[in-house]
Amino acid sequence: MRPLVLALCLSTSTTPGLGAPPTVDISNMREIEAPISKLVQPDRHEILHRLQIIASQLRAEAITSSGEQTFLVQGSGQEQCAPVGNCSFWIFDAQHRILLATQAQTVKYLPTIHNNRNDVLTRRHGSATESTIAQWQFDGKRYRHIRCFDVNYGSLDDISYKQPHITSIACKYY
Repeated sequence: MRPLVLALCLSTSTTPGLGAPPTVDISNMREIEAPISKLVQPDRHEILHRLQIIASQLRAEAITSSGEQTFLVQGSGQEQCAPVGNCSFWIFDAQHRILLATQAQTVKYLPTIHNNRNDVLTRRHGSATESTIAQWQFDGKRYRHIRCFDVNYGSLDDISYKQPHITSIACKYY
């Protein structure tokens, strides 16, 4: 039954006549901005030790939701980011275990919760008019992508869309 569900998701598009648009709120996605030095010393030390990356190349923030502490960590600079702005991105739990390791330009913590952890959206920049969104859900041990989307902000002939065109796609690069 799962392949049938996947096939239905893949056929969903915002193009008129091809079905209802996928429901994903991509507003308020953002980069992690605070330097990792803003974390309390024990947490900062453990995360730096796990990643083996110097502090000047990382930004981080601590979030507590549903009684669970979570650390969002994003790379910065040439060593951790591609020229288009996609950077290494991790989610750690309070014991400093890596729950997610991926690449992202922006991120959004969602209000939906699975296994006591919020779902997460990550966005990768693809081109001047296109990006890819992945929705991640915690399975009790780690985050797994559950849905992916292509987000197109304009056509190849430099026509900007009033609203981005969002299309469900297979999660093949996550």
